[in-house]
Amino acid sequence: MNEKEAKSVQEEDPIKLAKAMAMRKARTTSLLKDFFPSLELPAAVTKPQLGFLHVYTGPGKGKTTASLGLVIRALGAGYRVAFLQFDKGYHGVEHYSERNVLRQLPNLTLLPTGCERIMPDGRFRFGNTEDDYTEALRGVNEAKNLILGGDHDVIILDELLSAIKYGLIKKELALEIIHLHKEQGQNSELVITGHGLPNEIREKADLITEMQNQRHYYQKGFYARKGIDF
Repeated sequence: MNEKEAKSVQEEDPIKLAKAMAMRKARTTSLLKDFFPSLELPAAVTKPQLGFLHVYTGPGKGKTTASLGLVIRALGAGYRVAFLQFDKGYHGVEHYSERNVLRQLPNLTLLPTGCERIMPDGRFRFGNTEDDYTEALRGVNEAKNLILGGDHDVIILDELLSAIKYGLIKKELALEIIHLHKEQGQNSELVITGHGLPNEIREKADLITEMQNQRHYYQKGFYARKGIDF
């Protein structure tokens, strides 16, 4: 539905518009600009000094959420952003709601890596398989390619730290990424998220934010909810 059609429907019957928008959600090929034709990001102004390493870590909720906030801010400034995820693969069924929007944003490169963790009965698959290790290594190589490519102003490596903590990759591989960014990626900001923070990485970070679990509704029996937690 284009802007003219939407306006016409709204003038006739707001309920029809609501129904049309509900149907629109099922169309995987449509774009955000179908409803927001003015969705055009600005050209980047003169960029400030880039090249810093951000770390969002800790046991509390909010690490990926914080990085997504930075995605929006950077895109709003006209920057080009890469959002690479470890151990959050996509195999036809989308379990991470934010990616329904991320795939449609201009100037954003979305790169999920990892194997499916949600089993058909809805339970989470723990433990690592050979395919999990292979996908994690692919994520490492993709991260290096993003840095060397020089096409992005902000590069986010979501759950890189978790990949280390849960044995998918060695911390030395993460340090290789950080070293490569330091030597050849100073035209971009690098952001890494996840549980755990090895001292070797802590020492190299320019910004560290730790999410602390002071209180969580799961302690009252409420678990992850779609649209709020994933």
